[in-house]
Amino acid sequence: EPSATPGVRGLSHPERLMGLAAVLLAASILAIVVALVGVAGLRADVLRDQTEAPAARLAVYGLMQGSIDAETAQRGYLLTNDPQFLPSYENGRAEALRHLARLRETAARYPDLQDDVERAEALAQRAFEQLAAPIERRPPPQALRERLRRSKATMDELRAQACALLRDIEVLLEATRAAERRTTN
Repeated sequence: EPSATPGVRGLSHPERLMGLAAVLLAASILAIVVALVGVAGLRADVLRDQTEAPAARLAVYGLMQGSIDAETAQRGYLLTNDPQFLPSYENGRAEALRHLARLRETAARYPDLQDDVERAEALAQRAFEQLAAPIERRPPPQALRERLRRSKATMDELRAQACALLRDIEVLLEATRAAERRTTN
């Protein structure tokens, strides 16, 4: 018995073709929307990276400069015993730690940077402890020379770690740019 509502078999050939065309059109539109959403998401990632990467770079540069300022002022104080160097030491240390906190905050969005940031934090803490020790308790000359050698080695490690962080930031940024190029080409 024929049913009250015609099925696909009850449609004429042109009607079936139009139905198939409508389904294909809807699927195509859906595919385009999904692709556009993907591109928009990638674009948002690129924009975030283009904003965050420079902030992370500035934080690394600030960490480096603050560390250098603190080290230079500490050396000036130890050479001259002039307390006028101590505010510069404190300011450099505070500035480096402020930039380190900003770097930690910015890099939290990038799991690939976490190990490098943690290493930089540990090195900075060790370096500032080593810089503070001779200021707080002036050791005899031989012990002072040894402490200065150790703190210089730690500061050199910190500077090398900062350079590694800068390279890693650039690698992440380039990977994002390459993904954008692949998507838009």
